[in-house]
Amino acid sequence: MPAQIELLSCDVPEVNSPAFGALREQVLDAYVLDKPAQIPAACKSELFDWAEEIMEHAKGDAIGLKLAGIPDEMQAALRWAGVPLSLHGPLEWGRDIEAADIVCPSVDGDHLSLPHSDALSGMTSLAIRPIRHFIGKRFGIRLQAATAISCYLWSNQAVIVSRAIVRAGGFLHGPQVGQRASIAIEPCAAQYFSWVTEES
Repeated sequence: MPAQIELLSCDVPEVNSPAFGALREQVLDAYVLDKPAQIPAACKSELFDWAEEIMEHAKGDAIGLKLAGIPDEMQAALRWAGVPLSLHGPLEWGRDIEAADIVCPSVDGDHLSLPHSDALSGMTSLAIRPIRHFIGKRFGIRLQAATAISCYLWSNQAVIVSRAIVRAGGFLHGPQVGQRASIAIEPCAAQYFSWVTEES
């Protein structure tokens, strides 16, 4: 168990509630991003067993947009849009991705410009397609699903966590061209995907 996880004596949220989805994110954030977390002691085993299994199968460090330098309000908006975050990148805030005074996400070569957090968090899944295509181009993995689904990414696997209050469907495209897996995720649940890498 990561040292930065604090166990609380409090009620456990309903499993199909956004609050439980937030607990899943907190626990994975503690493992993947070294972020502090507070979770009810009563659901420790369920959440830790789930996270430990994910980490056991992970190959190397998580990949995505490096956490350092991202403003707090943008972290939440990026996660809501499904941008994977990591400790080591390789993408960097301010170099590869940054916020600008624009209305819609815009890709210019290897650079992604985003509206500020308030505007970004109000966009539909159709409006954030440039973000998901940018991530797909850089990592070979692209979400085609609703917003409010966060993504954790490694070279050999991906995990998505829903904070949506309705069941979501769609596809996870990649890692090979033309390859896709179905997304069928219950409210505030998680879904796991894995694939074989050349080094495996």
